[in-house]
Amino acid sequence: MGGCAFLKGGASHPQYALAAGQQQDATLRLPVSQMAFPPDGVLLVEPSGSPKVLVRKTLEGTYEVATAKCTHWGCIVAWDADKKCWSCPCHGSRFAPDGKVLEGPASDPLPIPQHRMEGGLLVIELQRA
Repeated sequence: MGGCAFLKGGASHPQYALAAGQQQDATLRLPVSQMAFPPDGVLLVEPSGSPKVLVRKTLEGTYEVATAKCTHWGCIVAWDADKKCWSCPCHGSRFAPDGKVLEGPASDPLPIPQHRMEGGLLVIELQRA
């Protein structure tokens, strides 16, 4: 008898704790110089009232942002440096940096919040949960 196990969890990432004033409604303003990125370059941010996001510092020193939950069953995705994509450790879905599905079982893209640099701040515009 085959089937797919229901797994919650997924990848584990160090968390960046939001300080007072860094979230205003659905907008985050993150001082990148104060963010201690691990070797894989990915931090988890858990804003109030919005989905969790991953912030990745690229080798070029730019920043990419993605929602943390896979659109298949909600496991936390991880950055696969070898394949240069977001990857779900639960069921194998892969997503391009822009969120497009590269490999299922996920059929919906990974939401990518609008983001930009303003001086030394990474500004992320989130959707409310």
